[in-house]
Amino acid sequence: MTVPRETFYELLEECLGADVAELGPQTRLREDLNADSLQLLELLTMIEDRLGIVLPEEQLEDVVTVGEALNALDAITH
Repeated sequence: MTVPRETFYELLEECLGADVAELGPQTRLREDLNADSLQLLELLTMIEDRLGIVLPEEQLEDVVTVGEALNALDAITH
């Protein structure tokens, strides 16, 4: 199962207040979207709940950008 980009962007909008029109693969979660650790944990929980994906936190520790997050999700779901 591949996580659709649009679905992930909608979760970013809901959880972080991100403007979907401004998002791209190089958008940085912390710097550009001002996400703190608690918000990122909330995002992980939303992904798990809504998409039924179990996300090992250690596998996502080095994720910096939206594109890296999508690639990590794809790797986990394949």
